[in-house]
This record gives sequence, structure tokens and C-alpha cells, in this order.
Amino acid sequence: MKYPWVNAFIRPVLMTLIIRTIRAFWSRYLIVIKGSMPMVLFIITFIFYFSWMGNRLFSGTIEGVQSFSTLPDAFFYMVVLLTTSNYPDVMMPSYSDNRLNAIFFITFLVIGLFLLMNLLLAIFYAKYQEKADEGIDNAKIARNEFLCELFLTFDTEGNGFIDKSQTFKYMEEINALVKNQDKKDDEMAMSNMQFEQLFKIIDQDGSGEIEPAEIESLLQAYEVWNYEKSYKATMEELYSDIDQQDSIVVNTAANRFAKFVKILSSPHYELAMNILTIANLFSVTIHAGKQGFAFTQTWIYV
Repeated sequence: MKYPWVNAFIRPVLMTLIIRTIRAFWSRYLIVIKGSMPMVLFIITFIFYFSWMGNRLFSGTIEGVQSFSTLPDAFFYMVVLLTTSNYPDVMMPSYSDNRLNAIFFITFLVIGLFLLMNLLLAIFYAKYQEKADEGIDNAKIARNEFLCELFLTFDTEGNGFIDKSQTFKYMEEINALVKNQDKKDDEMAMSNMQFEQLFKIIDQDGSGEIEPAEIESLLQAYEVWNYEKSYKATMEELYSDIDQQDSIVVNTAANRFAKFVKILSSPHYELAMNILTIANLFSVTIHAGKQGFAFTQTWIYV
């Protein structure tokens, strides 16, 4: 290819267009940027105003020649100053002439960097959070519509409610969707007692029947049951691992202690101790003889 660098720019664009998640992400960002444009324009106007002031204020000075000779140059240096990359170098020529000139640059930084930029960041965050919440609300609406359609499949008579047995089948269907399973092969492991307790929570009006308005409470009850089941299974597995490890540790310690007792009671250990005792006796005797003790004194010392 004659221009291989073009691929480096095309690949991210193609990836954004192909992958739906990235495409939705960038679409949300563009909407956030569009909603924040008034604040961006205000900051640009603020920078332009201080650029014009600097061009007039420092005209005919070294500061004016170096940084504010033209309006575009002044705008460029003030944009860089907003990032503090050229601070305090950009103001040193004027500061050398008069220290009060520092007020111009400090005022620009206080208002632009610490106030306007933080305000822009807050607007970006608020807009993004608003779009994220909107996406969550849309997902909830789509979920509720699907659950209502699923509810109608169990309400075959069109009564606007389902009884207790149909409610259990409805929860089985939800469990299969959550677990991504085939309910015919993987039945919901819920006891009758658990279902009776959950049904009392779901049936808020105590009619013994579930209406579409009570689907939200049904989902909450199912979430509680699923959490307790997962928590119980996790804790049982954890305790099983702990008990197994403890038994391994106990068995290992018991085996080591038994080996130690066997060594102490063996004749080889007794013979080794006798040899060490005799060797120690000769060592003490020789040491006492070198110190000038008589033979009798040596044995008394021993």
C-alpha cells in the first residue's frame, strides 16, 4: 500500500463501527459533548478575552513581543497557560518589570483552571450520568415489557392474574433465563416451604393471585432467594475446604508426633544418647585437666 499510515487511522474507525458496545459508548460520549458545548464555548470566550487583554496590556514590552505579539499567539499561549505547562515562565518578563503584572496571570488561572475547568468536568459527569441512567431506564422498560408478555403466556384465560402454580412455573421460566439454562433439564431447586414464604412476599394484597403490578416484587423475591442459595452454596464449599485443610493439618501433626515418640523410644536413640554422654564426660575431664585440677577434683567437678 502506498500510504500504510492510513490503516492506523481506519482500523479504530472500523472497530467502532463494527462493535456495537463501542459504537454505543462513542455515541453516548458525542451526545455528552454536544450537551456540554455551551460551557466549552464560554471557556473559549474567556480565553479569548484574556488574550485580547494581554495583547493590549503588554503591548510594547518584552512580554508583548514574546507571548502577546498577535492575537492568535496570545490565544495559543493562554491555552497552554490553562494547562500550567508554561507557568510561571510565560509571565516572568512582565513580572520582572512589575510584580503586579502577576495578578493578570494568577486571576486567569484561578478563574479558568480552578473554576471553569472543574465546572466543565462536573457538567461532563452530570451529562454522562444522565445518559447512563437513561440507558438503565430504557433497559428496565424493555425488561418489564418482556416480562409482561411472558406473564400473558401463563395467563391463558386472560384473567389478568395467575394462580400459585402458574406463579411457580413463571419463576421457573425466569430462573432459566437468568441461568441461561433449559428449564426442562435444569429445574429450579426451590422447596415448597421456600416458595410458600416467597409467595407471601410477592402477593402483597393477599389475594392468592399474582397480577402484572406485582411482577416487580416477584423479581425482588426471586433475587433474594437466588442470593441466599448462592451464598449458602459458597459458604458450604468454603467450610468444606476449611474442614478438609484442618483435617490434613491435624493428620500431618499427629503423624509427625507419632514418629517423634517412636524415635525417642527406639534403642538407637538410647545408644546415641549414651555415646553423647560418654563423649561429654571425656570432654569435661580433659577441660578440667587443662585447668590444673587434680584427678579427684576433676571427677567431683564432673
